[in-house]
Amino acid sequence: MALAALAALGTCLTTPAEAQISPGPLASVHADLDGSRDCLTCHAKGQGVDPNLCLSCHEILGQRIEAGHGLHSKAGYQDCRICHIDHHGRDYELVWWGDAGMDAFDHRLTGETLTGAHKDLACRDCHKADFIEAQDRFRQADKDFSRTLLGLSPDCASCHHDQHRGQFEASTCTECHTTEAWKPATGFDHSQTSFALTGAHERTSCTECHQEETDDRGAFERFTPVPHQQCGACHRDPHEGALGADCQSCHATESWFATPGFDHAKTRYPLTGRHRRVACRDCHRPDAGDLQFQDLAFAECSDCHSDPHEARLGPECSSCHSTADWSGIVEGRFDHAGTRFALEGAHARVECAGCHAEGEPLRIAGFEACATCHADEHLGQFARREDEGACESCHSLESFKPTLFTEEDHQASRYPLEGLHRGVACTECHAKTTFRPRAGGQAVQAAKFRYESLQCTECHEDPHAGTTDPWLADGGCQTCHSDAGWKVPVFDHSTTPFALAGAHAPLECTACHGVQPGAEDERRLLLTDTPTECADCHQEPHGGQFATRQGGCASCHTDIAWANLLFDHNRDSTYLLDGAHALAPCTSCHLPVPGTQQELDPTRPVVRYVPLAAGCEDCHTESQR
Repeated sequence: MALAALAALGTCLTTPAEAQISPGPLASVHADLDGSRDCLTCHAKGQGVDPNLCLSCHEILGQRIEAGHGLHSKAGYQDCRICHIDHHGRDYELVWWGDAGMDAFDHRLTGETLTGAHKDLACRDCHKADFIEAQDRFRQADKDFSRTLLGLSPDCASCHHDQHRGQFEASTCTECHTTEAWKPATGFDHSQTSFALTGAHERTSCTECHQEETDDRGAFERFTPVPHQQCGACHRDPHEGALGADCQSCHATESWFATPGFDHAKTRYPLTGRHRRVACRDCHRPDAGDLQFQDLAFAECSDCHSDPHEARLGPECSSCHSTADWSGIVEGRFDHAGTRFALEGAHARVECAGCHAEGEPLRIAGFEACATCHADEHLGQFARREDEGACESCHSLESFKPTLFTEEDHQASRYPLEGLHRGVACTECHAKTTFRPRAGGQAVQAAKFRYESLQCTECHEDPHAGTTDPWLADGGCQTCHSDAGWKVPVFDHSTTPFALAGAHAPLECTACHGVQPGAEDERRLLLTDTPTECADCHQEPHGGQFATRQGGCASCHTDIAWANLLFDHNRDSTYLLDGAHALAPCTSCHLPVPGTQQELDPTRPVVRYVPLAAGCEDCHTESQR
């Protein structure tokens, strides 16, 4: 057994002693603790790594834990062995950040939550030597500035230099700025300063008042002190001190030209009428950028305004006009009757610009004639009258319509009005007609007053379709009609080959004269080629028994009445009536022919007149004889 023990000891002695008591080399930061002599620097007897022993070296971290600051002060992060694993060699990273690495670390666990632009930064953008406070303390603790994550302050100034160079020492950065971006300073309220912004100042950029300056650290804006008690601290006085230093006595911050406090009435030129609405610079014209308030001429209107009358009416504009409105003449000041053209009638109601056009001479040449201003509505139709078509012969200054032309005037014209023409409206005859200028040009419309012909057909259509042309050459429509009415004819039918007598006289014209076919307004009464024979108009009731008789119907009948016969049985027939025959009615001998009917009256048969038997036996029986 002794030999065996020695053999085992010999085996141990052949293996390096370090491997017998250490799992491997320490990380480079703990390299000075390698060796069996320093194991108890980190390991407690029978307990392994003791965090309290770690903190005996890491004093700064221990102080933070004791104060309750940082990640290691939280439960679950006080056992060093969980994240800091040693004995894996000199090059082994002593901090284990998890599978996702250092960049995935949740910074909220430290007690400092990253916001705004800070969230997008890499860890070493902040955890670097430049930003570590109390660096001497860290050097004494032999801290590696390139590795440590301690020593930072949450104060903005610990990482960012003061862009305002101490102008706001009593304030913190977050009172005005956010971590989202340095500009704009959304938390800043200028109204909380000694100079609240109003009017146009609200629309002015910061740099207009807070000028840029430069020091050894670069450019920055001057915020305080900035003189602002008087307007002159920033603005140049265009009045050059003539109106005092209190600009607000006249002006407002809304606009330099807003002058609610200024009373122009206290000057030598009180503003009235439209002058009150004129911008200051329209009168106080800028000279080299400055408004002029001194030595301005204003005694005469012409000092500012050009004379549109070119001095023809004198220099005193107020004799006609007022400041209320240039285009209006003050009532009672200007009297047009004092000119060569007194305004009367409708002329008195016309605006000045209606005659005196802008840019045209005030004096109107030829104003005596209406045609100078007014177009001839009648296109020269009255130029051949004795007065050469003077407008005032028919029209007045009161109104173009109604005219002065009376019915008596019309009776003295080429066409005196008679009958129904006296009751026709003027526009029925003098309707608008298209005129084409002789020299070309665009056709125009005007009422027609001059007619070359006075024939009825100038206004009326021929209802007879030209069948009256033979008579028109002699007397025209008046041959048959009069002004009393179209349907009251004055025609003498006896002048034709067919004089009207008897029953023909009271007949309507259309009873004999046919009407042209067509629509009602297109039908025409036909007067010529009208037949004159009885059979042309009347149906024959005798069945042609007298077709060969000389004299036709007139040999027996008259136009007085059909039953008024001229027939004499003893004279006009071969059978003389005497004795009882003379007293017998016609129908006792002239009987209806069975099976026949008259054309005139189909309900009645034709009466037999010829040939007719004349023997006694043909009518009488033997007993009668």
